[in-house]
Amino acid sequence: MMNYRRTTIKRIPLYQYNRTIVYYTQQYLPHLIFVQMFELSSLKKNELEYYLLAVTEQNRDLTELSTTIVSLNRCINITRLLNRTIMEFTHYKRVKFYQQPCRENNELRCFYDEQWMCVCNQEHYADCLAFDHSTTSCRGIDYLCQNGGYCVQDEELCARNSTCICANCYYGSHCQFVSSGYVLSLDAIIGSHIQQGISIQNQAFIIQLCLAIVVIMFIFGIMCNFCSIGTFCQRQATDT
Repeated sequence: MMNYRRTTIKRIPLYQYNRTIVYYTQQYLPHLIFVQMFELSSLKKNELEYYLLAVTEQNRDLTELSTTIVSLNRCINITRLLNRTIMEFTHYKRVKFYQQPCRENNELRCFYDEQWMCVCNQEHYADCLAFDHSTTSCRGIDYLCQNGGYCVQDEELCARNSTCICANCYYGSHCQFVSSGYVLSLDAIIGSHIQQGISIQNQAFIIQLCLAIVVIMFIFGIMCNFCSIGTFCQRQATDT
């Protein structure tokens, strides 16, 4: 049976870390859904972070799904599950031992190696499928990300969406903004929290608070200016 892989990229802002909505372009959801978290420090170490989000029944066609990502559903690298002696075998010989992790650990949901992604089924056997970990790397548009950012895209060919994984102290759609050089700058404190195209009622609390303080200071300054003008307009003040 041929397996088709479809990737959807979703950039999760700081103010939406606890909930996010992803729209899938196909009519039905796939039977296996994985989530990959991207962090620049982990990518440089070639450490991949996968979570098994859902396993749907083959005879059910779902159009929507609500679930939670938990640490127990994280896919483990095979190097942490098999001993060093087995890992030194060739890949084809090593695959013969891939049933062992699911049989020995009943809480294990999935694991992966450089070529395969394996899911532990209800009988605690491993079902493995070919999985290319490099398809999300951008091809020919690495210049899209600035300041050492890492570019990822949804499809290897004819990509429809791409985004940048920024290093620490950098933010923005292209990692073009930096906050490390500004210790007490208001832009460095709240700049990454501002949501473009969103009304003030739906902005983060820190944005609403800063706006309220600025408005109060502006009104207070206007009142002080009018009081000063009124004081100097009096005859006694001008005579002195």
